[in-house]
Amino acid sequence: MRNSTQGDVEGGVISARPREARDGRDEISSARLVDALLRGGFEVFRVDRHGTILERGTRAVVIPHGGRLRRDVVDDLRKIAGVTLPELEELLAGRDVAVGT
Repeated sequence: MRNSTQGDVEGGVISARPREARDGRDEISSARLVDALLRGGFEVFRVDRHGTILERGTRAVVIPHGGRLRRDVVDDLRKIAGVTLPELEELLAGRDVAVGT
């Protein structure tokens, strides 16, 4: 039996998070993430077959279409967008936040 705090390998990527933490409860929809970033001052640059491309200043991020995004993917997209974790949490809660100030 595997220790629940032990890391796991998914798709060639090592994850240190416990298996129980990846059960879907901490996933969010791509549409919700786009809405949150729009509230944070991002604008839609383009929507194509890969996803929604958002930009703000010199930052740009592609949010993949459809489905739910794992929390580690959201965290990577957040970092690319230059948004802090507290800022993203506020945006996801529906509050307008001045991102990056």
